[in-house]
Amino acid sequence: MQNIFFAKSYSKGSTFNYRDLLVSPTPVQDTDYKNGYHLAANPADSNQFCFAYLGNQDGDPDVFVNTSNDGGMTWSSAVRVNDDAIGNGKAQDMVWANYGTDGVLCITWRDRRNGAGTGFFQPSDTYCAISHDNGATFLPNIRLSSVTAAFDSVLLDKGNDFMSCQLVHDSINAAWGDVRTGKLNIFFAKTSDSTGQNTGIVEVASEDIPALELFPNPVRESLIVNSYWFNGSGIRMVIYDESGKEIFQKNSILPNETIDCLKWADGIYFVKVSDEENKGIIKKFIINR
Repeated sequence: MQNIFFAKSYSKGSTFNYRDLLVSPTPVQDTDYKNGYHLAANPADSNQFCFAYLGNQDGDPDVFVNTSNDGGMTWSSAVRVNDDAIGNGKAQDMVWANYGTDGVLCITWRDRRNGAGTGFFQPSDTYCAISHDNGATFLPNIRLSSVTAAFDSVLLDKGNDFMSCQLVHDSINAAWGDVRTGKLNIFFAKTSDSTGQNTGIVEVASEDIPALELFPNPVRESLIVNSYWFNGSGIRMVIYDESGKEIFQKNSILPNETIDCLKWADGIYFVKVSDEENKGIIKKFIINR
């Protein structure tokens, strides 16, 4: 059993008092999701705290918050923040919490509700939600991103994601990373929390993503995988179905491999090619006969 505790010091860190925050939470088992959590304090009310995190109690990763109105002595029950259908398999992650200077609570996260499938390997957007009663209720979710970014394997690597927000009066100032242009970009947008309108999305920084060539795509019989940009030995290939289940793996692959796909049903699949340090790239292909 894993619990999460809230520790508070009245002696500048010399001693701490401890309280239960979450008892036996339902964790997200898939380690691909960015499963971090965030504790925020309200600058307008020192008694109010918000703990934002991912939970799997409804069968897929959702954003939840527990809040306190008495300085962390007691905590509310979990409140689900994302307002897409419960148990639909559309996963969320990359949670961030912030109180504005007026005490309004803002939660941002990465959201896959606009993807066609389920699981981690889905296109994503950045969403947020606003609460005026310290997380007891939330207004309808606001989509911050203007483009649903296709999944790219760079999101599997550590340190390649970014999420942050700061609520200033009516303005949600949010920054996040996505791969809508074929590169990993950091975007910024200033959005009104009352109207959902933004002043324009600005690209802040970008990073090149190496190419993995798959053809033909869609596939009828055989798939050719070109991975010339990988150097050295120990290069491994894994193929997953749309649910994330591993259906094929091969170690020490050649720069050019041909895969027989006749044994698999029509649908969406993913190829992952990685080196000995598990650094790699994933690309999607479709079997359509």
